[in-house]
Amino acid sequence: MEILIKAEMYSSDAIDTLVKDFPKLFSQRDHVIRLITNNYIYQDDLGKRVLAKLSRDISREYNIK
Repeated sequence: MEILIKAEMYSSDAIDTLVKDFPKLFSQRDHVIRLITNNYIYQDDLGKRVLAKLSRDISREYNIK
């Protein structure tokens, strides 16, 4: 549920704004996505945290990119 709420709060433009406004915190867009999903979303990283694949699948379904 938390991922779905954050997906509504953080549009693609909002993510880009965070990267632009806070470059010391978010040097890459991926860092914001990780914060939103509270997990890893890339195939190579799925083994690093429990339920990462589920978080990735939800992220994909709701177009958090």
